[in-house]
Amino acid sequence: MPVDEAVVTAIERVDTDERRKRMMASILVVGGGHLFAGFAGILHDRILGRLFTLTGSDNIVVTTSAKDLDARIVSWKGGAVLCRLEASRDSWIGRKEWAQTGVRLLRDRSLFDW
Repeated sequence: MPVDEAVVTAIERVDTDERRKRMMASILVVGGGHLFAGFAGILHDRILGRLFTLTGSDNIVVTTSAKDLDARIVSWKGGAVLCRLEASRDSWIGRKEWAQTGVRLLRDRSLFDW
């Protein structure tokens, strides 16, 4: 799924107009793939029309860097924070568990549906 479609789909699934508008005003894209010139503008233009018809708002903000951090490491920092959260402890898979269950274990432990 292209990035613009993923963003629009996620925002469309939000339950209230107020939350949709807040999400539209705070789209943060991280990872090395967005570093080419003009990415934020292109993404903004692609999602503007679809989300404007949904919410009536054109306040869309696409950011590709977070608080003066190197854009290439922001996603890694997010992963580091996630692994330290108490709630993510149940998702860890040990070597012994993997050897016994294999890939089926991913469906039970994954934080997202796949």
